[in-house]
Amino acid sequence: MWHAGLALIREKVPAHAHGEYVNFDQLVYGSRESVRPQVPDMHARLLAIAYDPQWAERLRMPGA
Repeated sequence: MWHAGLALIREKVPAHAHGEYVNFDQLVYGSRESVRPQVPDMHARLLAIAYDPQWAERLRMPGA
């Protein structure tokens, strides 16, 4: 049973140098920092919103 847990932890651990500190809580519970979208990923949507005000409303619809 513990082998599965250890495999999961090793799978999720980010690459680090030997002897470098690893934050176990961050690995298990996630980061407390908010994850922001990257600008290149938002570029097309921002252009669409700038040219079509209704586009922002379409993005708020479920499944958008």
